[in-house]
Amino acid sequence: MLRALKQMISVPKIEADELLELVRQGSVIVLDANTPTRYRRGHIPGAINVDPAGYRREQLKAKPGTPLVFYCTGTLCGAARYAAKRAMDMGETDVRLFTGGIVEWERLDFPVEKSSVA
Repeated sequence: MLRALKQMISVPKIEADELLELVRQGSVIVLDANTPTRYRRGHIPGAINVDPAGYRREQLKAKPGTPLVFYCTGTLCGAARYAAKRAMDMGETDVRLFTGGIVEWERLDFPVEKSSVA
C-alpha cells in the first residue's frame, strides 16, 4: 500500500519561461539528471549534475524557500522524475520538474553552459 501511495505522488511541473526567470534571479537550484557526457555538452546555467539513483541529499545544496528543479533530456526521459521523487522521499518539499528538459531549453534558444567536468 505504501509503495502504491508513493507512486501516486506527482511532482509539480514548471514551464521553461518560469524556470528561466528563476535562473536569472538566482532563486532556484537546478539539478540535471542527464549523464555526465550529456551534461558536459550543455546544461542549464548553474545546474548541478546528479546521478538520479545515487545522489546524496547534501549534493542538492537545498536551502529553505528555494525550489529544487530537476530536468533531464526531455519529455521521454524518466530520470528527472525519478530523481525528483527521491528528493521528496528525502524530505524536500519544494521540488519541481521541468519536463521539457535540455532539448526544449535549447530549442527555445535559452542560455546553455558547457563544461569539461561534470
